[in-house]
Amino acid sequence: ASSSKLVDVVMQMQSRPDVKKDGSAFQVEKMTLWKDLPTFGWQMRDAWNLGMSVPEERSDQQTKDHWINLNAFTASLVAAAESKSNGKPDFSLYCIWTVRDGLEEDLEMVPDFSIAAAATWFVFAAPTIKKFCREEKSFEGKMAKGGFEFQERGWTGFSEERWQVWEERLKVAEGRVKDESTKELVQQALKAVAE
Repeated sequence: ASSSKLVDVVMQMQSRPDVKKDGSAFQVEKMTLWKDLPTFGWQMRDAWNLGMSVPEERSDQQTKDHWINLNAFTASLVAAAESKSNGKPDFSLYCIWTVRDGLEEDLEMVPDFSIAAAATWFVFAAPTIKKFCREEKSFEGKMAKGGFEFQERGWTGFSEERWQVWEERLKVAEGRVKDESTKELVQQALKAVAE
């Protein structure tokens, strides 16, 4: 619930009237204040990089929970942006990164919190992710490549094939995870994927 309030604040900021300077919309790094949320993307990437560099299997629970919560917020933001503002801001690549880490590697080696973070994306944004897969939303280069278990697939983003892989891997993960809260998240994700 708290991330939905934060998402609402971000969306409301984006819908504020443009700030004018000398009669023109004020720009920061060629982005219009407020419409383009200048520097917000940089802040998100900083939060992401900090979050990704810290969690390990031996990390404390607070660090793992922070990573899962950051993913819940970002998934909620992606879903809201897609439905309310033509997909802006677009953090959909973050979905690929998290789901790749949680579901496209050797599931015997993936820590439960990584699976939980991946599942969170489906809990909060399954219809949006499915839409991206149907539309085959892609990215340049190898930013959205498949994980180790699927690197030969040549994926460059979202696809129907990838959606099916994720659904199957969630089913496998459900039987593998040890942490009860992660198991509940995976079950919620499977329910969201099936709808």
